[in-house]
Amino acid sequence: MMKKLLLIAITALFIILTSTACGLDDNLRWGYIDKEGNMVIEPKYNLAYPFTEGLAPVWLGYMDFGRWGFIDKNGEIAIDYNYYKTRGFYNGLAPVRIGEEGKGTWNYINHDGEVVIETKYTDATVFTEGLAPVLVNDKWGYIGTDGNIVIEAKFDIANIFSQGLAPIRMGSEQSGKWGYINKKGEVVITPQFGYAGTFNEDLAPIKKSNSTIADDWGFIDMNGNIVIEPVYKMVNGFNEGLASVQAEDGKWGFIDKTGKIVIEPQFYMSGSFSEGLCPVNVGDEYNPKWGFIDKTGKMVIEARFVNAMSFSENLAPVCVEVK
Repeated sequence: MMKKLLLIAITALFIILTSTACGLDDNLRWGYIDKEGNMVIEPKYNLAYPFTEGLAPVWLGYMDFGRWGFIDKNGEIAIDYNYYKTRGFYNGLAPVRIGEEGKGTWNYINHDGEVVIETKYTDATVFTEGLAPVLVNDKWGYIGTDGNIVIEAKFDIANIFSQGLAPIRMGSEQSGKWGYINKKGEVVITPQFGYAGTFNEDLAPIKKSNSTIADDWGFIDMNGNIVIEPVYKMVNGFNEGLASVQAEDGKWGFIDKTGKIVIEPQFYMSGSFSEGLCPVNVGDEYNPKWGFIDKTGKMVIEARFVNAMSFSENLAPVCVEVK
């Protein structure tokens, strides 16, 4: 369940980075809705992520002057705005950065905001399956929950473990290749892809080449075999049996695990399904209209938001215009 929530959070970050600068505008703020579409936590945050383990990371302030803290489901501040960056709670711990980009270091805090793992690393992400990727002198490795290195820092990029495997990249962004390691640090799927995502529901999204213009996203199984042909402009990972895919015309739709289209490409942008619902944008870049569909493709929460992320723990972050 926690890995599923992390995959949702990654998709949410993709939505933020590729959509409007919600919250950086004086008139736009993030809040949280329930599954009836009611705003239950007031939209007052410059950025807000989904809830995990009863807490959600929220950001107040602009650019380098902002800080991250954590709220509970009543919208009350649970951990104060002390952090330059965070990636949320998973398995009882949240990585947080104290200090500016390139200067600060990452620690891990518990639900009370207490530092339980103090590190010297300049980047770090969440624990899954007992391991967390960390950046050590420009290379990525993995630490255990005691903070000690378990897998040597020798990768140019490393992602989280899921279903016993973690995607890693060897080489530069332009020419390096992605493959997968096991929890011993052994390469089990040879680096060969332009990009490789985490496994969920036994499938992982991959991009076949390093080309920035090729439409060659598809899916592999846990042996590294391509099982859904790499013919899409972009894809998100599988959740609840469905994955969103971007067709040749730029529209997003949904496929099942056989590769069959089950919701026709029709959306300007899409997130991932969670708790039976998925955020989709039926507007465009300049006039975004986000709402939520069910697994039949029916809009069940009106498309009235400037931005939106997936539901987690019965709440979803949404961005709206405020006066």
